[in-house]
Amino acid sequence: MREILTIPDESIIPGIEDVMKLQGIPSDSILPQKITDLYNRAFSIFLDTKEPNGLISGISAIDMENILTIAGGNIINSVISSVFRKSNDLALYVFTLGKEISDTINELFDKNEFALGSMLDSIASAAADKGGEYGERFFLSYLKKLGTIAPGHSVLMYSPGYCGWDITGQKKLFRYLKPGDIGISLNDSSLMTPIKSISGVLISGRREIHFLKEDFDFCKTCTGKNCRDRIKRIKQEV
Repeated sequence: MREILTIPDESIIPGIEDVMKLQGIPSDSILPQKITDLYNRAFSIFLDTKEPNGLISGISAIDMENILTIAGGNIINSVISSVFRKSNDLALYVFTLGKEISDTINELFDKNEFALGSMLDSIASAAADKGGEYGERFFLSYLKKLGTIAPGHSVLMYSPGYCGWDITGQKKLFRYLKPGDIGISLNDSSLMTPIKSISGVLISGRREIHFLKEDFDFCKTCTGKNCRDRIKRIKQEV
């Protein structure tokens, strides 16, 4: 399977609480009018400049192991290394909000419109996360149609740059996925262009394979703890 996805706009619209979390504002806060106005301005720009696009491609466990193999023939010590071996199906996935919104964010910062640029950046980041969730749902639906997924199974995406998988892992991932087909490239620092893009591997398997404890060495220095929200989300699928 290899498919360029037409992603519905409604699938990547973030909730205001997700945006404010990225702004460092607690979800139970009463927003000042100036913050609400700023959000509304940024959201209007987001609607005008977003160009959601995605690409998904199935991959074998052997090829996935090659992607995760580092110098010396060893597999990286990461969450994904523990999970993918227990999977039933795997697919590489990339999502982008397109060039225009990334350029607009940069232009706002260049014009010293930091507050508006920062708010638009947070909206775009939250929307990119929604794009990842769309990939999970798409792969899950695809597997259901094939009849290869059982009750109690889930799909979750794991990305380079998180949970022990170094950002440089995107180089091998890109060689397999070839996302230039939808206008995404990788620079020497392994950062994607357009910047508001995400990539990773979609892992399908028993829901429990994703319920890992925070006992990896890199967990001690992690400040985001986004894995807890992800695990909570798939537990709620029951």
